[in-house]
Amino acid sequence: FITLAALVFLHLLHVPLQVDLNTVAALMTIIGYSLNDTIIVFDRIREDRKLMKHMRFKDIVNHALNVTLSRTILTSATTLVVLLCLVAFGGSTLFGFSLLMAIGVVVGTFSTFFIACGLLIFFQKRETYGEDDDEKISIEAAPASKGKIVSLENPPFFNGAQT
Repeated sequence: FITLAALVFLHLLHVPLQVDLNTVAALMTIIGYSLNDTIIVFDRIREDRKLMKHMRFKDIVNHALNVTLSRTILTSATTLVVLLCLVAFGGSTLFGFSLLMAIGVVVGTFSTFFIACGLLIFFQKRETYGEDDDEKISIEAAPASKGKIVSLENPPFFNGAQT
Protein backbone atom coordinates (compact mmCIF):
# COMPACT_ATOMS: atom_id res chain seq x y z
CA PHE A 1 0.00 0.00 0.00
CA ILE A 2 2.83 2.38 0.76
CA THR A 3 4.35 1.73 -2.65
CA LEU A 4 1.00 2.52 -4.30
CA ALA A 5 0.80 5.71 -2.22
CA ALA A 6 4.30 6.59 -3.40
CA LEU A 7 3.16 5.99 -7.00
CA VAL A 8 0.24 8.41 -6.51
CA PHE A 9 2.50 10.96 -4.81
CA LEU A 10 5.05 10.76 -7.64
CA HIS A 11 2.23 11.19 -10.15
CA LEU A 12 1.14 14.36 -8.33
CA LEU A 13 4.73 15.64 -8.62
CA HIS A 14 4.52 15.04 -12.39
CA VAL A 15 7.10 12.25 -12.43
CA PRO A 16 6.55 10.40 -15.71
CA LEU A 17 5.19 7.09 -14.39
CA GLN A 18 2.56 5.04 -16.13
CA VAL A 19 0.54 2.20 -14.69
CA ASP A 20 1.32 -0.54 -17.18
CA LEU A 21 2.51 -4.14 -17.10
CA ASN A 22 5.92 -3.05 -15.80
CA THR A 23 4.25 -1.34 -12.83
CA VAL A 24 2.11 -4.39 -12.10
CA ALA A 25 5.20 -6.61 -12.38
CA ALA A 26 7.06 -4.35 -9.94
CA LEU A 27 4.20 -4.48 -7.44
CA MET A 28 3.96 -8.28 -7.68
CA THR A 29 7.73 -8.62 -7.28
CA ILE A 30 7.66 -6.38 -4.20
CA ILE A 31 4.95 -8.54 -2.64
CA GLY A 32 7.03 -11.67 -3.26
CA TYR A 33 10.22 -10.05 -2.02
CA SER A 34 8.64 -8.82 1.21
CA LEU A 35 6.84 -12.11 1.77
CA ASN A 36 10.08 -14.03 1.34
CA ASP A 37 11.85 -11.88 3.96
CA THR A 38 8.94 -12.30 6.36
CA ILE A 39 8.90 -16.07 5.90
CA ILE A 40 12.62 -16.28 6.63
CA VAL A 41 12.22 -14.34 9.88
CA PHE A 42 9.12 -16.33 10.91
CA ASP A 43 10.92 -19.60 10.14
CA ARG A 44 13.79 -18.54 12.39
CA ILE A 45 11.26 -17.69 15.12
CA ARG A 46 9.72 -21.15 14.73
CA GLU A 47 13.11 -22.82 15.02
CA ASP A 48 14.16 -20.68 18.00
CA ARG A 49 10.88 -21.35 19.77
CA LYS A 50 11.70 -25.05 19.87
CA LEU A 51 15.24 -24.40 21.11
CA MET A 52 14.54 -21.60 23.60
CA LYS A 53 11.48 -22.79 25.48
CA HIS A 54 12.57 -21.01 28.67
CA MET A 55 12.63 -17.54 27.05
CA ARG A 56 9.76 -15.10 26.64
CA PHE A 57 8.21 -14.93 23.19
CA LYS A 58 9.27 -11.35 22.52
CA ASP A 59 12.86 -12.29 23.41
CA ILE A 60 12.70 -15.16 20.94
CA VAL A 61 11.41 -12.79 18.26
CA ASN A 62 14.17 -10.32 19.11
CA HIS A 63 16.81 -13.05 18.82
CA ALA A 64 15.39 -14.23 15.49
CA LEU A 65 15.44 -10.67 14.15
CA ASN A 66 19.03 -10.16 15.27
CA VAL A 67 20.11 -13.40 13.60
CA THR A 68 18.42 -12.63 10.27
CA LEU A 69 19.08 -8.88 10.28
CA SER A 70 22.46 -8.93 8.56
CA ARG A 71 21.30 -11.30 5.83
CA THR A 72 18.18 -9.27 5.11
CA ILE A 73 19.98 -5.91 5.13
CA LEU A 74 22.74 -7.17 2.84
CA THR A 75 20.26 -8.69 0.40
CA SER A 76 18.11 -5.57 0.36
CA ALA A 77 21.11 -3.24 0.01
CA THR A 78 22.50 -5.24 -2.90
CA THR A 79 19.14 -5.23 -4.64
CA LEU A 80 18.72 -1.52 -3.94
CA VAL A 81 22.11 -0.65 -5.48
CA VAL A 82 21.16 -2.48 -8.69
CA LEU A 83 17.73 -0.84 -8.77
CA LEU A 84 19.16 2.64 -8.28
CA CYS A 85 21.55 1.99 -11.17
CA LEU A 86 18.54 0.99 -13.27
CA VAL A 87 16.72 4.17 -12.23
CA ALA A 88 19.70 6.30 -13.27
CA PHE A 89 20.84 4.45 -16.40
CA GLY A 90 17.98 2.15 -17.43
CA GLY A 91 16.15 4.56 -19.65
CA SER A 92 12.49 5.43 -19.79
CA THR A 93 11.37 1.83 -20.30
CA LEU A 94 12.78 0.62 -16.99
CA PHE A 95 12.41 3.86 -15.03
CA GLY A 96 8.95 3.20 -13.54
CA PHE A 97 9.69 -0.45 -12.82
CA SER A 98 13.01 0.18 -11.11
CA LEU A 99 11.79 3.23 -9.16
CA LEU A 100 8.79 1.36 -7.75
CA MET A 101 10.98 -1.65 -7.02
CA ALA A 102 13.49 0.55 -5.14
CA ILE A 103 10.72 2.09 -3.04
CA GLY A 104 9.19 -1.34 -2.47
CA VAL A 105 12.44 -2.98 -1.39
CA VAL A 106 13.00 -0.33 1.27
CA VAL A 107 9.39 -0.44 2.47
CA GLY A 108 9.27 -4.25 2.37
CA THR A 109 12.44 -4.60 4.41
CA PHE A 110 11.17 -2.22 7.08
CA SER A 111 7.75 -3.90 7.14
CA THR A 112 9.35 -7.28 7.77
CA PHE A 113 11.11 -6.03 10.88
CA PHE A 114 8.69 -3.50 12.30
CA ILE A 115 5.22 -4.50 11.16
CA ALA A 116 5.21 -8.27 10.65
CA CYS A 117 7.09 -9.12 13.84
CA GLY A 118 5.15 -6.55 15.85
CA LEU A 119 1.88 -8.05 14.64
CA LEU A 120 3.15 -11.53 15.47
CA ILE A 121 3.89 -10.46 19.06
CA PHE A 122 0.51 -8.72 19.28
CA PHE A 123 -1.39 -11.80 18.12
CA GLN A 124 0.62 -14.06 20.42
CA LYS A 125 -0.21 -11.83 23.40
CA ARG A 126 -3.84 -11.73 22.34
CA GLU A 127 -3.93 -15.51 22.14
CA THR A 128 -2.23 -15.86 25.53
CA TYR A 129 -4.24 -13.25 27.45
CA GLY A 130 -7.62 -13.50 25.70
CA GLU A 131 -9.48 -11.64 23.02
CA ASP A 132 -11.93 -9.51 25.00
CA ASP A 133 -10.44 -6.31 26.47
CA ASP A 134 -13.03 -6.25 29.27
CA GLU A 135 -12.45 -9.88 30.20
CA LYS A 136 -10.29 -10.52 33.28
CA ILE A 137 -8.14 -13.60 33.10
CA SER A 138 -6.37 -15.46 35.87
CA ILE A 139 -2.86 -16.20 34.69
CA GLU A 140 -1.42 -18.89 36.91
CA ALA A 141 1.42 -19.93 34.62
CA ALA A 142 3.07 -16.52 34.58
CA PRO A 143 5.30 -15.89 37.62
CA ALA A 144 4.67 -12.13 37.35
CA SER A 145 0.99 -12.54 38.23
CA LYS A 146 1.50 -15.10 41.06
CA GLY A 147 -2.09 -16.27 40.74
CA LYS A 148 -3.58 -12.76 40.94
CA ILE A 149 -6.34 -11.61 38.65
CA VAL A 150 -4.67 -9.63 35.89
CA SER A 151 -6.71 -7.29 33.74
CA LEU A 152 -5.81 -6.59 30.15
CA GLU A 153 -5.67 -2.86 30.84
CA ASN A 154 -2.39 -3.43 32.72
CA PRO A 155 -1.03 -6.88 31.81
CA PRO A 156 2.31 -7.99 33.28
CA PHE A 157 4.21 -7.59 30.01
CA PHE A 158 3.59 -3.82 29.94
CA ASN A 159 4.86 -2.98 33.41
CA GLY A 160 8.30 -4.49 32.96
CA ALA A 161 7.66 -7.68 34.94
CA GLN A 162 9.72 -10.67 33.89
CA THR A 163 7.81 -13.80 32.97
